[in-house]
Amino acid sequence: MSEKRRISLVAGSYERFIWGFTLNPNKQTLNPLFSYPSHLSLIKSVAISGSVVASGGSDDTIQLYNLSAASSLGSLTHHSSTVTALSFYSPPHLPFPRDLVSADADGSLAIFDADGFVHLKTLPVHKKAINDLALHPSGKLALTVSRDNCFAMVNLVRGRRSFCCRLDKEASIVRFDASGDSFFMAVDKVVSVHQAEDAREFIKVIERILFAVFTCVLALGGSIIGTIGGAIKGQTTEAASDGESFSKVALLTILLNGKVFMEWICPTVAQAYINSVEAAYGGVVSDIYDSMGVKGMSQTCIMKLPFHKFNSSDKIMKLYNESCCLICFQDFENGELVRILPKCCHIYHLECIDKWLVQQGSCPICRTYILQ
Repeated sequence: MSEKRRISLVAGSYERFIWGFTLNPNKQTLNPLFSYPSHLSLIKSVAISGSVVASGGSDDTIQLYNLSAASSLGSLTHHSSTVTALSFYSPPHLPFPRDLVSADADGSLAIFDADGFVHLKTLPVHKKAINDLALHPSGKLALTVSRDNCFAMVNLVRGRRSFCCRLDKEASIVRFDASGDSFFMAVDKVVSVHQAEDAREFIKVIERILFAVFTCVLALGGSIIGTIGGAIKGQTTEAASDGESFSKVALLTILLNGKVFMEWICPTVAQAYINSVEAAYGGVVSDIYDSMGVKGMSQTCIMKLPFHKFNSSDKIMKLYNESCCLICFQDFENGELVRILPKCCHIYHLECIDKWLVQQGSCPICRTYILQ
């Protein structure tokens, strides 16, 4: 933190102490500001934003300090394991932080509102301890690296993990640059630089792979079911005429129609495919990585579409009989804004369908074009 040619430094130690210093770059002098025996065990992470300082230790707590008053603000005890990383999000126009994100040795992220440090949500992200986390300058997403050799992106707006991929080796550090266009990872003695567009291309590749798998599995399943059906169809008819129980005949009929296969495989593959689409077109990734031209509807046309405030007791909502958004697979909650598409009458979260229509211009379920 720079102010009047002075820099404030905060450091934590294995001896449970946290120190604050002021550094004068011109005179090259370092003066002590405060010192606290803040934790019951060693300190693992420190973060600073404006006049607020946070430290995390192996005692599973986060300690908060006021740098200006050189005083303690209290502690946060929402973690059940060592706090391994901390990061504040501070909007450029504000002199104080708006959010605090912390990571722990269980592989979870905790999100706090910096106004009163209210705990908002805890997200399971990794299977092992998180080594480091980085917040995008927009405050909408976080990157994490973990001891499970994985790299993950977390959507902080929706409070969920967008995707996770395995690295060749364990990364110890991840950081965004000031603009958010690039990020850096340290693996052993090597620091790699990645463009934000790389993440988008990765998501597009995953989307194509999942769609190809979806098509191939359905084709293979249809062939297998068709072969089995051709072999036993005659015997099924004979059994039915001889008075076999209806349940057995119905079971064979279902097998012949492929219903068992479709009901088993389709939801699983469709869930994976739509999750990949969400990662590619979701609000966070779209805001940061979208460099492609608009192929769907214009923003002006989208804004003209009707929207409603969801109310489960509303007669109109009961008429459509839809309880969840089939883009994000989250249930509608009272008070949320939803759009009812004018032709097919399918309902989606306003944010989900708006992002989709910018890219596609048609209903995600029935593919009916909105403007035709």
